[in-house]
Amino acid sequence: MKPQLNLTSQHIYTFSAAQGFQYKPYFNINVPARVLIKLLRIDDSGSTMERSQRTVNEKRANDFADYLIDNLMSNTPFIIPTVTGFIDSTYAEGEASFISALEQCDLDNANRGFGTVGLLCVGMDSEFKLFDGQHRSRGTAIGLERIAKNPERYSKIDLSTLSVPVMAYLDLTLEERQTFFSDINMNMAKPQAAIGISYDHRDPLARFAVEIAQELPFKGLVELERNTIGKKSDKLFSLKTIFDVVKTILGLGNKYTKEDLTEERKQYVRDVLNKFSRPMGWSALEFSGNADDIRDHSIITHTVMLKAVAEAANVISDQFPNFEGAKLSNLSKLNYGRNDGDFMNRCIDPQSKTMRMNSTGIKLAANKLIMTVGAKLDPVLNQLERQYFPNTEVQSQEAQKPDDVEPTTNRNNVFKADARSIVLLAAGSTVREPNLVTRKVGLVLKSLVSFEEKRDLSLVPYVDTIKDEVNKLNDTQGDEASWKLLASVANFTKLIESVVNQVGYSK
Repeated sequence: MKPQLNLTSQHIYTFSAAQGFQYKPYFNINVPARVLIKLLRIDDSGSTMERSQRTVNEKRANDFADYLIDNLMSNTPFIIPTVTGFIDSTYAEGEASFISALEQCDLDNANRGFGTVGLLCVGMDSEFKLFDGQHRSRGTAIGLERIAKNPERYSKIDLSTLSVPVMAYLDLTLEERQTFFSDINMNMAKPQAAIGISYDHRDPLARFAVEIAQELPFKGLVELERNTIGKKSDKLFSLKTIFDVVKTILGLGNKYTKEDLTEERKQYVRDVLNKFSRPMGWSALEFSGNADDIRDHSIITHTVMLKAVAEAANVISDQFPNFEGAKLSNLSKLNYGRNDGDFMNRCIDPQSKTMRMNSTGIKLAANKLIMTVGAKLDPVLNQLERQYFPNTEVQSQEAQKPDDVEPTTNRNNVFKADARSIVLLAAGSTVREPNLVTRKVGLVLKSLVSFEEKRDLSLVPYVDTIKDEVNKLNDTQGDEASWKLLASVANFTKLIESVVNQVGYSK
C-alpha cells in the first residue's frame, strides 16, 4: 500500500482546499490557469468504454479561448465555471491526502470549521483527469498559447494567473466517473433560448431584440423566458421569435458585430415592424382581450407568421425601397384564421389544422404576403409557389426586363451586411486583421453583384444558402478551408454558381 503524502513529503503540490461530501469526499481547490494545464489530462483517450469523457471538439475549445481573451481585452465580465475530475495517483509515489487546518491549530482555540479547510497534498507525478469541463480547460490552454505567441498584441492582459475552480475527487472508479459524466450532461436541463437572449448583455442583437420586445406593438405581450407560449399565458410573442425576425430583416448570419447593428439599421427594423403592425393587426392586440382566444383562432402572432413577415419584408423592400408603392394595406384584407382562411395549405395543414413550422411553411406564407402587396416572387419562391399551387397566376421577378434591374450601387447596399457575415463565417475562430476583413468583404460584394449582372437574376433568395455552405465548410474542414473560398472573385463565384445550381433557377 502506498504511503499517504504529507507536508514533509518530497515532490508534491499543496493546494488550499475545502472538503465536502457528495457520494464520496471531494475537495474544492483554485488553481492558476498556467499550473492547471500542466497538471490536467483530459480523460478522452482509448475506446469510449475505457474513458469518462467525450473527445474534445477543437472548435468549441477555440470558442472558449476567444471568450476569455476578448473579455480580458475589453475588461468586461467573464467566468470560468468549475471543472470536475479526480486525482489519479495510480503511478504516483504516494497517495494524495488532505491535511485539515484543525490539525495545525491550537486545539484550545480552534474553530470547528477549520476541520473542513486545509491543504491538499498531491504528488507531482499524479494526474488530474477531468470528466466535466474539458472544453473550458482546453480553451484555457489555447488562450495561454495564443498570448505566449503574440506577447505584443496581448501585453495588457494576463490569463496565466487567473484561478480556475476545480472540484476534485481522490477515489473514483472508471464506472463512477462515467456515471458522473452522464449525470452532469444528460440530466441537466439546458435553459431555453429566450431567457438566454434576455440575459445576454454581450450580444448586440440580443440587446436590440429585448429593446424591440419592450416597444409597441410588442410591449407587454412578449414571453421573455420561454421559447413557446403556454396555454394559460397572457403573452402572445416569444423573445426568441423576435430575435430571429430581427436577424432575418437585417440579413445577419450566425456571426456579427456591433458594427452590423448601426442606429440606422436598427431604425430600419423598427420601420419595417411599424409598417406591418397595423395591416397585420398587431397594433390592436393590446386591447384585444383574452390572449388564449387570440392564439386559438388567429395565426397573426404565431412564430411562423412573424418569420414569414420578415422574409416577405426583405423581398418587398428590394422591389419597393422604403416600401413606397407597396400596397401594405391589402394585408388587412387577408383571412388569418387558424381553421380556415388564406394560409390553409401554406403554413397550416388542412387536415390536422396544425402549423407547419418548417422552412416551406414559412416561405409559402411569405409568398402570400408578397403577392398580396403587389410585389413579385423571386425565382426560388416562384418555383415553390408553382409546386404547391400550380393553378395560381404568379407574377415573378423572372419576367423583369434588364431595365428593371437596380443599379450596382443599390445592390452593394443590399448585400453589404451579407458580405460581412459571409467573411466572418469564413474566418471562423481565427482572428483576422480588420483591414484584411475589409478587403474580403469587398471581394464578396464584387462577386455577388457581378454574378447578378452576368446572370440577370437576384441573388437575395440564395444568400442564406451561400452562408450555410460557408458555415458547413468551416465546421467540417476548418477555418483555413473556408477562408480559402475568399482567395479571389473567381474562387467565390464558383460557390455562388454551385448554390444557384443546387437550389435551382428557371429563366
